[in-house]
Order: sequence, then C-alpha cells, then structure tokens
Amino acid sequence: MKYIFLLSGENVKFAAAEAKALFNVKDAKLNSRALIAEINDFDMIKAADLAYTHRICEYLFDATNANVINKTKKFNFQTIYKNNFAVRIINTGNEESKFTEKQLGSIIWRNLGANKIKPRVKLENSSTQIDFIFSQDNFFCGKLILKSEHDFEQRKAHKRKVLHPSSLHPKLARGMVNLLGADKGNKADKKNKTKDSVICDSFVGTGGILIEAGLLGYKTIGFDINKWMVKAANENLKSYKIKNYKIINTDALEISNYKTKSGNIKYICTDLPYAINTKEVDILKLYASFFALLRKIRVKRAVIGLPYFTNYKNINYKKLIASNKLKCPAEFEFYIHKNLRKKVFVIES
Repeated sequence: MKYIFLLSGENVKFAAAEAKALFNVKDAKLNSRALIAEINDFDMIKAADLAYTHRICEYLFDATNANVINKTKKFNFQTIYKNNFAVRIINTGNEESKFTEKQLGSIIWRNLGANKIKPRVKLENSSTQIDFIFSQDNFFCGKLILKSEHDFEQRKAHKRKVLHPSSLHPKLARGMVNLLGADKGNKADKKNKTKDSVICDSFVGTGGILIEAGLLGYKTIGFDINKWMVKAANENLKSYKIKNYKIINTDALEISNYKTKSGNIKYICTDLPYAINTKEVDILKLYASFFALLRKIRVKRAVIGLPYFTNYKNINYKKLIASNKLKCPAEFEFYIHKNLRKKVFVIES
C-alpha cells in the first residue's frame, strides 16, 4: 500500500531516512517534503514514533496544477468517506497552490453526491480528512491517518531532573534512535535463538538518548567514565519511568567486554564527547579508538553524532571511518548555533 509522509523541513534528507529505517519500503520517491512510499509492513505505532514526520496519509492519487481538478472529479471518494469530511491544502514550499480548499471540497461534495451519499462537512476533527499536499507544481492527495504530536520540548535538558547543557535535543535523539532500524523486544530467529535488540549509548552523559530509546520500548544499556554522569543518567531515566535499562560506570572503549543475549552489542546510538579546549591529538585518539572498537565488535549499525565547528579545524570523519574499514551509507548535518553544527553518521561494519 502507498503512503504519503509529510516530512519536517528542518532536515528533509534525515526525515526520509528515518521513515525508511522503520519500515520495509519497497519503492519510494521524494518530492520536496513529500515522501511517497510503498510499504507492506506499515504500523501505526511505529509511525507515531517518527520524530521528523509531520503527518501521514494513505495515498489516493497525485496530480499537477493542470489536471488536479479533473483527477479529483474522477476519483471515487465513496471508498474512503466515513460520516463527514474536510479538505486541507498543505503548501510545502515558497509557492502556494492556486486552488483553494473550498474549490476542491466542492468537487468532492458533488463527487460523493453523485454516488448517492449525503455528504457532511466537518472542518475540525472530521472522520475523513482529505489532504492535498502541494509541492513544486504537484499535488499528492491522501486520506489523513496520522498527525504527529510529540512533547519533545518538555524533555529538553533544562526540564530534566538533572541538567547538563550539552545534551542533544530530544527530537534529534529520537530521530537518531529510529535511524538504527532496530526491532523492539526479542524475536525468535530461524534457529529458535533470540535476537537481542538492546540499544547502547556508549557515552551516555545524562541519558538523553536512552530516555528516547526507553520511551520507544527498547531495552537499553549506557556507559560513561564519569561517575556523576552515571548517577545523573540513572536519576533522569527513573524520572521518566524508563524500564529495562542498565547504566555502567566504565570507559566506553571497554564495551566489548559486555554481551547481550545474542553476543556483542549490535546497535549503538551515541553523541561523542568533545571540547574545543581539549588537545586535538586527544580527541583524535579517542575517536580513532572508538571507530576501531566498532569494527572489533562488528557492530550491526551505529548512529553517531559528531561536532563540526564552523570556526575551528575539524577532523576528517569520513576518512577516519574508512580507515577502520567501516561503511558509512549516510551522513547528515544539523545546525546547532552559528559556531557549531552536528554531523550525524550512519555506520555499519
């Protein structure tokens, strides 16, 4: 079945990758902020977990400015109508649609009437909301099935029980966890063994990434060499009633000594530490050792946050990743403030 994902404009590339990571996408095309994807394993619970998707519609048809009226007249809206309806036009770029909601709504009204339905319009909380997503002279028409509602702002660092100012924004942390594409819980494999989908944050800090992973229902494990951070992470996770987690006070480079039910840790989501005042040689040594560790444990997938300073000499991360014979199928960049951006790398062994 086809679905339309209206993606966040903050980072469209990242948003599309996040959606694809959660579902088995057979075919997909991206038009501005509209991702049209063929998905057989669509799940509403998974869909609600997406951080960078604003809304999801069941795909009905697509059209251009030239033929949207004709296609709207011909589509059988009787197949999706229930109780009442509303029409919304969503503009995704600088250019606005030349058509109005009233125009398209009137056509649908007549369309339903021709099929012996007495249509009712309900502008708020309608049973059948029909979205026309307008993008670069194209319309993607769909029946709204999910409108994203998150409380990320309520979980920002300054609102947690224990504060640390360098924590990732919860929205980015959630998106990075989703990008792992890990299954939740244990599932039997063909040999009747278990797959352990534990998510690890090897530099846990005050627990921001594990809070998001825990709220999604994953089992988690975190490591930090700083005892205060370990205590803070424990307090923060408890305050959000997170279960099935473990925080260990140890060097991240020692995580190869810790096993899950299926062996080495397979999924890592972390934001590597940094400090401008730290000697570059020390940071480079830490990063190089960490990437070597990912190779050693044969990590299935890691999503790693790294700093990119606009006014500072930066490490060549891609070269560092390649030198450890790791694959990097995707990378993304996020604006943090005028002197700092966040690089997010997807890494596989």
